[in-house]
Amino acid sequence: MKSKRKLAAIWMIVLVVCMVACGKNGNSMLPNTKETTTVSVQTTTAKSSEHTEQIGAKAEQKTAQPETTNKSESQEKAENTEKGTAEIPASTIDESAVAASIQAAEQASREEESRKASEAAAAESSRQAAEQASREEESRKVSEAAAAESSRQAAEQASREEESRKASEAAAAESSRQAAEQASREEESRKASEAAAAASQQAAEQASREEESRKASEAAAAESSRQAAEQASREEESRKVSEAAAAESSRQAAEAAAAARQTPNYIANTNTHKFHYPGCSSVDQMKEEHKWHFYGDRQELINQGYDPCKRCNP
Repeated sequence: MKSKRKLAAIWMIVLVVCMVACGKNGNSMLPNTKETTTVSVQTTTAKSSEHTEQIGAKAEQKTAQPETTNKSESQEKAENTEKGTAEIPASTIDESAVAASIQAAEQASREEESRKASEAAAAESSRQAAEQASREEESRKVSEAAAAESSRQAAEQASREEESRKASEAAAAESSRQAAEQASREEESRKASEAAAAASQQAAEQASREEESRKASEAAAAESSRQAAEQASREEESRKVSEAAAAESSRQAAEAAAAARQTPNYIANTNTHKFHYPGCSSVDQMKEEHKWHFYGDRQELINQGYDPCKRCNP
């Protein structure tokens, strides 16, 4: 019975060592998490305990049988050899190996926990870095928005200053123009004064010449008297001619007045050089200063360059 228990313990140690070795080498058949490793060890331990209890039960059954039915140690070894399970002597079992296997399993568990803690710390660091990057991005966007607003305000300020400058330049140009006009008026006034002074000088010279002419006239009084008599004679003749002309003009004016009281033959437009019948509708559209009441015949108007109206066809 003791040998079977020892065999079961050896199998349990082998299983634990294999599991620890597989966990260290990263075997894909074993889980990587602490919970899965713990469950596997507990399951293996439970199976080993059940196997040990089964072996113990069989050993007790064998002990209860008669001594005549007991097999010798050599026969049991032969049967175990045929089954492919050789019994390991108790002297080869090292209890320190069991303790070392357990410590190795615990060390592997601690290393797994440390690895998971490192991964969690790395994930937390990555999350914090992402949050920091997000805050920096938001800060950058706020800075860019502030810079854009500042640029816009600067552009508006520059625009206002440009408008103010243009207004100042326009005011200066207007002032310069007004000053130039004032200078021009003053120049014209100066020239007028100089012209007036020149005119005064000319008047003085004219007076001097008139004085000389008067003296010459007095010196030529006799000749002038004679010429005056002749001139008086000519003027008398001219007066008679003028009176005759005035009489003729009066007659013509009387005839014109009489003609004005009569209906003209045509109404000529002195602006367009068209002539119409007095009843033509185009006559009403003429201005009074362009109307010419013509009492002659049609050909006279044509000879003077007037054309007949296309509407009334005179």
